[in-house]
Amino acid sequence: MSKYRWIIKTSDDLYSGSGPGQVFLSLHGLDAAMREMEISSTRALKQFQKGSEETGMLTIPEHLGRLQTGTLRSTGKWKVDWVSVTSLDGDDGRSWFADVSRWDAEGKFPVLRFEEVAGPPAPSSESSEEDPSEDEAGQEDADESAEEPKEPQARPRSDDKEVATLQAALDELNRKLKLLELRRQIEMKQQLIEQVRREETDPGDNKSPPSRPSLILTTLELVAKKDGRKVPFTDAVLMLGGEVLMLPGVDFFVGDSPEDGYGLGGDPGGWNDLYPDRPPESMGLDRGVGILVFDGNSGHAIDPHTLSALFGADWRKTLYSAQLAENDT
Repeated sequence: MSKYRWIIKTSDDLYSGSGPGQVFLSLHGLDAAMREMEISSTRALKQFQKGSEETGMLTIPEHLGRLQTGTLRSTGKWKVDWVSVTSLDGDDGRSWFADVSRWDAEGKFPVLRFEEVAGPPAPSSESSEEDPSEDEAGQEDADESAEEPKEPQARPRSDDKEVATLQAALDELNRKLKLLELRRQIEMKQQLIEQVRREETDPGDNKSPPSRPSLILTTLELVAKKDGRKVPFTDAVLMLGGEVLMLPGVDFFVGDSPEDGYGLGGDPGGWNDLYPDRPPESMGLDRGVGILVFDGNSGHAIDPHTLSALFGADWRKTLYSAQLAENDT
């Protein structure tokens, strides 16, 4: 019997967690294959939440050898960043990594293509003490190397290939990390450029420049009600393949104070706490007006695409007039 540990990292995007259902995984190695197996039920509320790392164990009859590919699917919609599998056999210990970074299509992701990121433990040196002839040969080699210095004894060619494979996988991971860091720096520079341009057109009082890209004056909370009862946004709206679907019996109202919804609305409200370095205009919203929804765990910004799908192209007029109507009552 062989044992493996799997780790699945879900994205931090809205709706990235798996809905109620089951999760299935199959693995294919050079030596054997594991047929599709249900690895975890997602009926429990806290399994496969967005932005989480879920892990579990597999026990299968055969050792798979070097892992090559696999499949991942769920009966609920979700977005996965990556999948990691580690062999727990004592003489192996290798780990493999598959990058996903996408939503599933019809409950199934593309084929997982694994790259080895950790090799087996180094072989023990005790075996060399069992054969005296090997010790004598080793001593002769040492004497020859002392007389004629050469490069260190090379590993077998198979080890060299394995080292090259691991190094290539490590270089690829480092490249991806570097790209993420560069994108983050570019985003920060763009925000700084926008801030400088705003100050040039409207300098105002330059004695104490703001520490944040934009001053949030108001946070509006889009609160969902289903059958007259307040519910999280993710229980009122479904996101299927990029399409926004509002469930039957759902209505929305706009809250501008903490008492109206889940404590997100107000002046300034919860935007600065959730997005201290990202002003609303960087997400396509109006300057100084952040719009948040509650996803069951915390607040989350809602983008203009989703707002247009729910309220039409003139969503600003709909939401702002609804806010005024709530204030009048």
